Amino acid sequence: EVFHERMKIYTDPLAEIQAFYTDKNLLKVISGERALEEVVSEMEGFIKSSIGA
Repeated sequence: EVFHERMKIYTDPLAEIQAFYTDKNLLKVISGERALEEVVSEMEGFIKSSIGA
């Protein structure tokens, strides 16, 4: 029960946070089901493209 309450505290605001960043075109969904290097590379690419680097 403690676990479920803590997860609820974490997950409840996620939709609002996602909507906020989606509206600003700053949300990028990245699959973490790959090798660490691939995930980091995709993250870096998104950040660089977002700041115009």
